[in-house]
Amino acid sequence: DEFGLSTQNDGLGGLDDNDDEHIIDGPRFPAPVRDIQFSPRDDDGGKHDYLAIATEDSPGFGVFSCTDQKKYLWDEAGTNHDYAGCTTASYSPAGTEVVSIATDGRVCFWNVAE
Repeated sequence: DEFGLSTQNDGLGGLDDNDDEHIIDGPRFPAPVRDIQFSPRDDDGGKHDYLAIATEDSPGFGVFSCTDQKKYLWDEAGTNHDYAGCTTASYSPAGTEVVSIATDGRVCFWNVAE
């Protein structure tokens, strides 16, 4: 395609069809993903280390680490969003909080500072 991006399996896009170093297999979801956002770059302009993901299925929201492929806040999101799906997940400009909005209208703020 015109941007040179590709995907492998259900992972995140790589930079080149033959460049497996840039392909990260992310989590799979049984329902559509409604929103996904990279964490802001660090103060040194480094890479984006985390993804905030909102999906229609329970738990609806979570944070995925691009460096160690771990999932964070999935259990807490299920409880706090009454196991409803989410429509939005967005980082604060500083990257220390994430807001998630569930399909039932509940808004949750998450402290994600390390």
